[in-house]
Amino acid sequence: MARIKKGIFDPPQGSLGNLVFSSRNGVPYVRTKPETYRDAKTPAQQAARARLSLVSSLLRQLKPMLRSGFPETPPGKSSRDLAHRLNAARALRGTWPDLAIDYPNVLVSHGSLAPGSLRSSKLLPDGSLEISWAPSDTAVRMQHGSDRVMVTLLNPEQNQLCFYAGAGMRQDQATTIRVPETLSGDFHAWLSFASSCGRFASESCYAGRFSVCQ
Repeated sequence: MARIKKGIFDPPQGSLGNLVFSSRNGVPYVRTKPETYRDAKTPAQQAARARLSLVSSLLRQLKPMLRSGFPETPPGKSSRDLAHRLNAARALRGTWPDLAIDYPNVLVSHGSLAPGSLRSSKLLPDGSLEISWAPSDTAVRMQHGSDRVMVTLLNPEQNQLCFYAGAGMRQDQATTIRVPETLSGDFHAWLSFASSCGRFASESCYAGRFSVCQ
């Protein structure tokens, strides 16, 4: 049964006959119920499900920073929708059944700002992570030196995420992050930038894979 929750001019939600009413990101949708469902397990379908599962698992780990990393979303789409579309196209390697996440190609942010050009990234003796970059010509020309530096650290094996939304400014050309004690083992790092208002972001740059023992 479909219900109109607020008033007669609001879109219904639920089912009515073979129609299903729903909404996503404020946009109402209606679809028909399938007459039959066949759980076919062809290689192509299994490969598609494996790809979906891998990308969905990655985005669950990155969930706390998706809004900051993907603020420039198309109408009716969420930050997760954009992140899923981009990473499904570039962040997988291998063929089914040997599919895996290709972390150097993972995007943890994306947008219209100029990306950084990575110079170096290294773990210091005190356990800090130092990342330096060169300002792009576009960023200098557009006077984006005050863009915020964002650093993302992810240990996928232990499902540990550390996100730094204000690790400095683009004009600094370097930042040092104290790796928290809770982050142990192997982790991946990405560098990206966001405007001071948070409405725009750059495409992320992979800063490397590191290993710490706490």
